[in-house]
Amino acid sequence: MMSVEAATRREFVVGGLAFAGLLAGCATDQQEAAPTPTTREINDSRGPVDVPIAPTRPVALVGSAEIDMIALGLTPVFSGAFATGWVDLAPETITSSLLPPDPEQVAATRPDLLLGWDWLAEDTAWNEVRDLAPLVTLPSGNDWRGVFQLVADAVNRKERANELLTQFDERVAKLKNANAARKISVNVVGVFEPGTFWWWDAPYPVNAHLTSVGLDVHSPTETAKGVSLERLTELTADWLIVTAPKGDKDGLANKLVEHPLAKKLPSVAKNQVHIVDRDLWGGAGLMWANALLDDVERLYPV
Repeated sequence: MMSVEAATRREFVVGGLAFAGLLAGCATDQQEAAPTPTTREINDSRGPVDVPIAPTRPVALVGSAEIDMIALGLTPVFSGAFATGWVDLAPETITSSLLPPDPEQVAATRPDLLLGWDWLAEDTAWNEVRDLAPLVTLPSGNDWRGVFQLVADAVNRKERANELLTQFDERVAKLKNANAARKISVNVVGVFEPGTFWWWDAPYPVNAHLTSVGLDVHSPTETAKGVSLERLTELTADWLIVTAPKGDKDGLANKLVEHPLAKKLPSVAKNQVHIVDRDLWGGAGLMWANALLDDVERLYPV
């Protein structure tokens, strides 16, 4: 028969183990009850911003580089109309050409992330829209690759972004090799109003892309806007590319090409002029870069 002392010791041990188990269970419950983070901090063009770890309802407020989220595997619930025509938007994506868009229309899409250019963060007209969800602002300028990587960071898909950039670089290298012996020289100008034209410098993304695929781009040392038509004589490349509004209902491009000074240019004299869509030739980001190169291959097939 077990002594009272032995029985007491056993009950003490058993009770202690049970109590320890209870404490361990409580600790486990506390660990399991700890909230799982739903946001993460990134740095956009203005500084730190908290964004969803896994956004599912992103918005492209203007519709240019922000659309790169499509390449990364996300469907925007809302987009500006700028990219319409050179990006295949999903049927369920709501689009608007209004700047800023109707806040109620954007709110109805229940966004969890907004992407847009840095200038809209300071524009008071956008106040109601940018308060609907965390806003990631993209820097203006010529660094299209950096903009794409920021979009990828915002939607937490940087690894996929690196894969896509590698594919793009391989495409560029192939086109550059194909164009090496052709020695195609081009001037790229834009028309915005009668009697003047715009002429962009070498770092301008369009010019940089054309150069990267082996075209010889003749450009000014500094971007010139609202240039007098008297400077048309400086456009001495073999080809002239004129970016114009879609449809160009005012005939701005034709008026430039038909100007007496333009008729003396090698490109015009040889009928080597391309009039292209300004929206396509003035975008940003990786999807735009690929769409631009599609058009370049159409104009100068290899």
